[in-house]
Amino acid sequence: MITTKQMHREAMKYAQDAFVAKQNGDDATAMVLYEKAYQLEQEAALSLIGTFDKEPTRSVLFRSAASLAYECGKFKEAEKLVSQGLAGNPPDEIAEELRNLFEDINLGRHLEVNNLKISSTELQFSLTGNEVGYGIVNSDEFLDRYKTFELLTYRTAERRLRRPYRTAGRLDPEIKHNFQPYLSIPRAASFAVTIRLGYSDSPQLNMFEGNMIQNVIDDIVSGIDMINNGDEEKLKEIIQDEDYYQNFISLSKNMAPDGDKIKQVGFTITRNGEEFKVGYTRQKNEFGRNSDSEKLNGEGEIFIIEGTLRMADADKNRIKIINKSGEESFMIEVPEGLSDIVKVFWDDNIKATVSKKKKHIRLIDIEKDKS
Repeated sequence: MITTKQMHREAMKYAQDAFVAKQNGDDATAMVLYEKAYQLEQEAALSLIGTFDKEPTRSVLFRSAASLAYECGKFKEAEKLVSQGLAGNPPDEIAEELRNLFEDINLGRHLEVNNLKISSTELQFSLTGNEVGYGIVNSDEFLDRYKTFELLTYRTAERRLRRPYRTAGRLDPEIKHNFQPYLSIPRAASFAVTIRLGYSDSPQLNMFEGNMIQNVIDDIVSGIDMINNGDEEKLKEIIQDEDYYQNFISLSKNMAPDGDKIKQVGFTITRNGEEFKVGYTRQKNEFGRNSDSEKLNGEGEIFIIEGTLRMADADKNRIKIINKSGEESFMIEVPEGLSDIVKVFWDDNIKATVSKKKKHIRLIDIEKDKS
């Protein structure tokens, strides 16, 4: 008869093989292996269900079995195993891990109810700089960049799905549903979170070609790597649609570090068992202007408007900026590729670089005024 220890060892072997398969993008094999690991670890844990004096072994086994059930999407079973683990006398550290796992299970159940699940494709997003402490960050510095990343994700998904560049109107709910980002809790040292994209598991949806979520993340990370290295021409060969290209440039610029508050924005993905890291250090002030916007205005005067973004007309691609004194307002045309970045700065104090020819004012660049 196989012993509890032998069942646990065999389960851990299957779990390790499953982890490797998952890292290599073979989700189908990973799920089969996780299922085998779960069945063995559950049996091992239940063999000690009434043995409350065998701690921490008892609670460790229940924590492990619950974690494997979670990996298999068996949220109800995982919930029971967490409860059974807490019902014993677990050490404080193990009890806290069980409670944290319970929070993950609740999220999984929420996603399941809403016909969503978490993609195995992940991206680690990290910030370092003078506004970053031990597991803490200036909220504006993080949220501005995260909101921008979210916009870039949706635009990249639209491009990968061969949708025409959306000049007005709301994002297709189906795309938002499939590519919704979810965040892990932040980790200490440099402020880091893991971003996973949620997607629908409905069999009637046929919008994907291959691993679309992985393709979207790969496009974002490789594109930012090109921008960081000053290789915009290579990026333009990949993103041939001018509006999508300008959009990628403007959103990437908004995520760029300033060299002081944020010195580096990190992106890490795992492909074929190896990590690919981009340390985004190119600063916002190292970007050139939107040359295409300038060309469209000929030899118009170029100047900067400092004020508050107070109105946006999506149908006419116009925004209204009220200057700092509040005595003057400017109606400004927004080129297609810059339309998304305007959304990030709604009702903020901004600096807008514009070109003016006669009475026509056109946006070249826009950024938050942090002075």
